[in-house]
Amino acid sequence: MSYTFAVIANANYGLGIILNCILILLLKSDISTRLGSYRYLQMTFAVFNISWTTFCWFCRAKIFTTRTKFCLFLQYNWFESLHFLCVYNAFFSLFIVIITLHFLHRFWILYSPSNIKIFSKSRFLLTLGSFAAPEFVIWHAASYFLFSASTEQRSEIAISIAEEFGIDAHSKPMIIGEYYRDGHFNLRSLAGLGIFVGVVSLGCSFMFFFAVRIHSYLSKANSFSASAKQIHRTILLTLIVQTVIPLIFIHLNIGAFLIAPLFQVELSVPRDFTILVAHFFVPLDAIAVLFFMPQYRNAIAELIWKRKSSYVPEKLKQLKPLIY
Repeated sequence: MSYTFAVIANANYGLGIILNCILILLLKSDISTRLGSYRYLQMTFAVFNISWTTFCWFCRAKIFTTRTKFCLFLQYNWFESLHFLCVYNAFFSLFIVIITLHFLHRFWILYSPSNIKIFSKSRFLLTLGSFAAPEFVIWHAASYFLFSASTEQRSEIAISIAEEFGIDAHSKPMIIGEYYRDGHFNLRSLAGLGIFVGVVSLGCSFMFFFAVRIHSYLSKANSFSASAKQIHRTILLTLIVQTVIPLIFIHLNIGAFLIAPLFQVELSVPRDFTILVAHFFVPLDAIAVLFFMPQYRNAIAELIWKRKSSYVPEKLKQLKPLIY
């Protein structure tokens, strides 16, 4: 990575951690109490963003591609373990799980409020784990068993890897996707690709379904006040933006390199730039919440400009039956 890329990456990592720490402080403050259990979901996402950013900061993921291969490894793999690399890779699935839980929470708030009790403080970690663990295990297993690099694959890229990164491809833990080899489809890599695409597609389908149903409910609901509907719509909009940002910056961005070898296409985009763009999602995601949620936006404005916020806290009191 060039010096410029390194400076931008470090600044991005630092900014992402700072913004998410600010978000956590706001979520723990009195202005968030009316959000009830929903703030635990937002806090989980902020904590996850900080954890993932710290992981990436110290490990420095690298992508290497050819016309027929996709390769991922960590420049600093502290345990020199394939399992450690697969844990990093499995983190990509957790974005989908956490965001889907956000949508499920908003959906149940409107359609089945009695189910919200599973998001209570005493049950929250159990709920989160029951959703996240299976997907994490599936993604990790697909990385480990279906994308583990063979001796032949390592030999074929060893010289290029040594020239570009200065590492030994024969010993470095890495995952390689190669979908067409020796005149035949490589079913092992294709199965792994199918799992990755399937997990992301399934999560997006659930999120789209929940978003449509929530929007439909709010459009027809007559029992809500105008301010209550506005708050619900604001939360939905924030959630949609939180979904679009990682989908574009992570899954579509890195996914393009993962899928390109299937069509024997070598992308000309600088690989360091791709990783850099992926990590921009962390500060952008925090900015989305801080900007679209009026109580947070006004709290920051009041802190910066030392003026009274125009936001009326009483609006949230109208939502006591609606936001838990």
